[in-house]
Amino acid sequence: MPSMYSSALSPLKQPIAIRPDCVVNEPTTITVQQKPGWTQGDFIAQRADGSTILSSNGKLWSKSARKEFQDASGLPLFSLRRAWLSLARHYWLELPGGGGQEILTVRQRWSFGKIKLDFTLHNAASPDQEEEKVLELRGADMLNEITEVSCDGSNVASIRRKMDPPSYKYLPEYEVGVASGMDTALVSVMVVILAELIHNNWDTKHPRG
Repeated sequence: MPSMYSSALSPLKQPIAIRPDCVVNEPTTITVQQKPGWTQGDFIAQRADGSTILSSNGKLWSKSARKEFQDASGLPLFSLRRAWLSLARHYWLELPGGGGQEILTVRQRWSFGKIKLDFTLHNAASPDQEEEKVLELRGADMLNEITEVSCDGSNVASIRRKMDPPSYKYLPEYEVGVASGMDTALVSVMVVILAELIHNNWDTKHPRG
């Protein structure tokens, strides 16, 4: 389904992905929502037709706040971990199996109010899969209701947070416009990290490093 954000998104000449099979060939809208569960790391990302892109499950008592991502069939995709004391990275994403092969690292930049995250990856959609790309996620307002993702100066995703209703049962939900050539699995992981930073009361204004 074409995205309502189409006019603000720039199609990519060279796709950017960690999962090339999840690259879209037209502007697309997806949703990412926290699921009820034992941890705050349980999320599901869906296409406009309701089909699942991926889901995540947080692990209780994990020192690195580990989350496991699966595809719609339950096949493991990757693990997300939090680096509490590192100056160079604040999250990293690795392939399943415990081998430690990092496919994405995330660094939080200092900012007054507006969130700033840099995502560095080896582009699995490039011909040699060795091209390094940096995606910049930036809050557009002090409430971080709108955040934009850019690469090389072009806007490749727009994230809108549905504002919290007055209910203790509220589960964070995001609507995301994704540019043609972007990987919806990659964007979904970015939104999960964004949601965790905003809703778990981590300090988005003065991160370490």
